[in-house]
Amino acid sequence: MANNLQHNVPIDHVNQRPSICTVPSVLRDLSPDSFKPQLVSIGPLHKKETNVQYIDSLKRTYQDDLLNRPTSPPKQPKTKLEDCLEKVNASIAKIKSSYSATEYSEDQLANMMVMDGCFILEFCWKDYKEEPSMLKKLQRNRIAVDLMLLENQIPFFVLQDIFDLTKPDSLSLSLTSLLQKVLLRDLHPFYISPDEFSSPNVLNNSNHVHVLDCLHKIYQFESSEIADARTALNYSHSTVNLMSSGVIFKPQKNKNTAMAMEFVEASSSALVPWGKPTLVMPTLVIQNYTEVVLRNFIAYEQLFPEVNYCFTSYSFAMDKLIDNEADVVKLVESRVLIHHLGFHKEVVKLIKSICKNIEVEQFYYSKEIKALDKYYNSFWPYNLGDLRRKYFDSPWAIMNVLVIYLSLIQTVYAILSYVDKSSSDKR
Repeated sequence: MANNLQHNVPIDHVNQRPSICTVPSVLRDLSPDSFKPQLVSIGPLHKKETNVQYIDSLKRTYQDDLLNRPTSPPKQPKTKLEDCLEKVNASIAKIKSSYSATEYSEDQLANMMVMDGCFILEFCWKDYKEEPSMLKKLQRNRIAVDLMLLENQIPFFVLQDIFDLTKPDSLSLSLTSLLQKVLLRDLHPFYISPDEFSSPNVLNNSNHVHVLDCLHKIYQFESSEIADARTALNYSHSTVNLMSSGVIFKPQKNKNTAMAMEFVEASSSALVPWGKPTLVMPTLVIQNYTEVVLRNFIAYEQLFPEVNYCFTSYSFAMDKLIDNEADVVKLVESRVLIHHLGFHKEVVKLIKSICKNIEVEQFYYSKEIKALDKYYNSFWPYNLGDLRRKYFDSPWAIMNVLVIYLSLIQTVYAILSYVDKSSSDKR
């Protein structure tokens, strides 16, 4: 299988330009709340907004809790805090270059990095170890979402440095593993859990840009063919149309490829020349925060071309497969889509909205889309699908076909009876 050009880009290369910036209005205006933190601000971009002040008062408590955790070698909380500040100050120029703009002084920025980094880590430790917390479940879920927002990040090397200086001596978990287990536990957009498909190479890697980039790498997969947007733009067969022509949809069960699709050729024979191929797809689970998670992954891919386009490709493929509610019904019945939005039309609205104003520079499902298009346009599937759509797409259409069929039988029977009677008369 060809390499998918997974972009494990060194941090120094990525930071040649700001890696943490505001999302352009062309994407933001489609869903402003998807990019704005609701409970906690991380970094300088949303620091002064009033809605995050409540949790800001909790940050110092969480910082103290983290610094009081036993480490090896043992250190006093004050010493650990001084070590964190020293480490951050040594990289302050690199930190400033990570942001598109900041109005804070170097001292203010350094203190902010330590406070926010400590909050992220203590939030994760409390959740991972199931320790008592002042936060309610709803707040906990919303904070987890806020920590994944593109505009709400601190450089990953800052978080890694603080993690190394404060990591409890009783645990051997990597920072990437900790973030995955806590932040993706309830927010993971697919049915297969990240615990089942995460690569050890990714989980033990610390060469990430920020938390969102760290979680994004977990989903990267190998594609047998990567092409530009033309492959997807030239495709126009919805789920209903594909099923009418004989395509079967099945959920992806390969735990190593949670986001991969696979087109499985059908066996054919002289009696059934068209066969029935299968499209194996990841099962998308749409919950309260799925839109926010998808939009931020997509925005990250759109703003940084060196990043793997897996979420952009997946959303674009879904946009092609879903034209209306009937397509959603078929995908739900096939178990490649689970949603808790109440109405199927809300799923259509969500998918169509997410795909607005995005560019597909690298399409990761080219092989599968081409195979679907080739199959659909071949003689038997095309004509079979056309027949089904014309005559079997509703109970009334089926009734009409049955009436015609019965009339035809009756006519044939009448002709045969007439011929038989004529032969008898002649005799």
